[in-house]
Amino acid sequence: MKRYIRFLVNLCRTIIFNYRLLSFKDAIKLPFWLNQKVIIHGNSGSIKFTVPIKRKMFVFTTIHSEILGEKPSHWNNHGKIVIQGYNIRIGSGTCISCFKNGEIQFGNNITFGGNNKVIAQQKIEVGANLRTAWEVQIIDTNFHYTINSITKEISAKQNPIIIGEDCWLANRASLMKGVNLPDKTIVASNSIVNKQYLVPQEEDSLVVGGCPAKVIGYNISRLRLTGDQEMDLTLKLKQLNLDKIQIEDVNTLKFDY
Repeated sequence: MKRYIRFLVNLCRTIIFNYRLLSFKDAIKLPFWLNQKVIIHGNSGSIKFTVPIKRKMFVFTTIHSEILGEKPSHWNNHGKIVIQGYNIRIGSGTCISCFKNGEIQFGNNITFGGNNKVIAQQKIEVGANLRTAWEVQIIDTNFHYTINSITKEISAKQNPIIIGEDCWLANRASLMKGVNLPDKTIVASNSIVNKQYLVPQEEDSLVVGGCPAKVIGYNISRLRLTGDQEMDLTLKLKQLNLDKIQIEDVNTLKFDY
């Protein structure tokens, strides 16, 4: 009975949210789906779909609610939101805020964890297959200008953020203005990332970490297994009393996308 009531509550939230954000012809398809409470602070901006609109393209989920509690998420769009794919999931308590003249682009198959902040005054591009843990911040602005008291120079307060495909941001990682992450980059926990990175020609991917973040490893990327597959692998490592195991054919693994 509780499950049925929860479904009805979420359905009502979903219908209201879509009709507040979209035109009738788009809203009726219910591309946004709410499995949690979402507070709309503003929606004077635009929403553009570059792929055919389908139901549940962009889902506000309860990801990490067991860790952080069931906090409402927040939506504030006075700029431009561009949805370029499907299976975009937003965890509990996450804030999406796009300022006037700002733009946020969401690629295909993205999962934001709980209590994330995605805030754009200029532009944030999120590549396909991004995964983030809880309390991650992606903010393309300092919000306020600063001045050098000697040279009297005023620095730009905002700069675009570009996140490549297949990246993983660990808990409490912060991406600041001007960041450019190559494909398959891992950002370590509690890191402050504030610049562009390049993968050397002889390497495949990066791990960055620290405050400010620097390159701490190469050729390591997240293995996106299903939950059952992770449990099986953990059990196998425990039974064999090993810290590492070599897989002959990675293509046989079932990925979570």
